[in-house]
Amino acid sequence: MQYRYSENLKELEEDLLTAVLEEVPAERRLRGLPPEDRLRGLTPEDRLAGLSEAEAAELRELLERKQGR
Repeated sequence: MQYRYSENLKELEEDLLTAVLEEVPAERRLRGLPPEDRLRGLTPEDRLAGLSEAEAAELRELLERKQGR
């Protein structure tokens, strides 16, 4: 009986957590994460989408230096 109650409680907790997370906007959920964690799930294109031309040029230079060009 105790085991079944514990399992039901865990399931209820998971359902509640899922419902809450579905209602919270992604931007708000990501707010507390470090930048590395926020970027981890993005494609390279999405990571670069917000860069200005100057930032993109700077990144290009850094990559070329790293590759030894």
